[in-house]
Amino acid sequence: MKLIRVMVEIFLGWLVAVPLAVIVPKKKNLVCFIGRDKGLFLDNVKHMYCHAVQQTDGVQSYFLTQDSKTYCKLKKENLPVVYHPSLRSLWLLLRTNVVIVDNLLWISHMKYMLLIMAKKIQLWHGSPLKQIELGNEKEIRRNKLIIRKIYNVLVGRFPEYDLMHSTSSFYTNQVYAKAIRSKQVIECGYPRNDVMFRDCNNLDLIEADRNLYKRISELHASGIKIIIYAPTFRDTDWHATGKEALNLVMLDRFLGDNGLFAILKYHPLVKLNKDETYNHLVVFDNTKDIYPYFPLTDLMITDYSSIFIDYLLLDRPVLFFPYDYEDYLAKDRKLMFDYDDFTPGPKCKTQEELFSNIRNMNQIRDDYKTLRDKILQITFDNNRGVASPIIWNKISQTYLQSSRAKL
Repeated sequence: MKLIRVMVEIFLGWLVAVPLAVIVPKKKNLVCFIGRDKGLFLDNVKHMYCHAVQQTDGVQSYFLTQDSKTYCKLKKENLPVVYHPSLRSLWLLLRTNVVIVDNLLWISHMKYMLLIMAKKIQLWHGSPLKQIELGNEKEIRRNKLIIRKIYNVLVGRFPEYDLMHSTSSFYTNQVYAKAIRSKQVIECGYPRNDVMFRDCNNLDLIEADRNLYKRISELHASGIKIIIYAPTFRDTDWHATGKEALNLVMLDRFLGDNGLFAILKYHPLVKLNKDETYNHLVVFDNTKDIYPYFPLTDLMITDYSSIFIDYLLLDRPVLFFPYDYEDYLAKDRKLMFDYDDFTPGPKCKTQEELFSNIRNMNQIRDDYKTLRDKILQITFDNNRGVASPIIWNKISQTYLQSSRAKL
């Protein structure tokens, strides 16, 4: 069924959507934001969009989603949102002048064809540790096949972006120059990290689970230390949560015995059993926005996810739990940097080692301070907390034209 749908999209896209996109004039002040995984409201696109809709420069921004819950949520908040596919979304996409994304799946459901003439801005969704896109050895091997090259062109798999966002010159040169094609690069912090440098507002907490945020805020204020566990997904098993190495019942007991609380935040691609409940930990809804929670936490645990690089901005300890290190490198992804040199924290292979290091989180803060500072210096430029206005000013000045016209 998926193959048939893709073939239909390719046929209709190039026969109908592309000619229309070429003919229909663009509205110079119209900007489309597309979130990951069918348009979820989280990550860099969310926070860039929240900044854009608060501006009074006359630019008309709208969020495009294929997720009905996201559509209803934003509609309830009186924010400009459009459901796709619909007649309205098709017309707006044809007229859109600038599209802003932070993922690679935005091209689906003929969006690439409908937006083929629009200026394309790629914010990306993490300062990667593992190989990505055109820099991924698996993609390099696939792209040697002629049929694969033709397919990629037809679906827009590796488009050239008008503007690529990078967090530093290090990442621009070492990663994005090889992995993602772009005409220009802007180097500054991530929009999603701006929330770590100020008090959260109403827009920040949309799709961030306000009830849980209130609970964590109260626990934090009472002096309980909060831990966040945020592993990445596995290419070979998108359902992997690390439970083969991490017994959650034992973890819950350990947290209670030590006066701790944990947030388990899995990658958005991981499918969760949301019926699980514990006393001293919560399995965070991984379709929600975790970034407003960061300032409320005291320790991060991760594996190969680049999320720890964002966490370095808070100068708090990080623990690494690469329980499947050899298998991950062999079956999932190659890493771009030496793992030990690039990860500023203890490496734990067992749950017992993890517990031991959690007890010593204050010592970790001191022991790895120099390495944390070193990694932070090369991965982020020094404009922290103001990424959204920097990026928006660049987009506005380069690609947009102010107007008071309505959608």
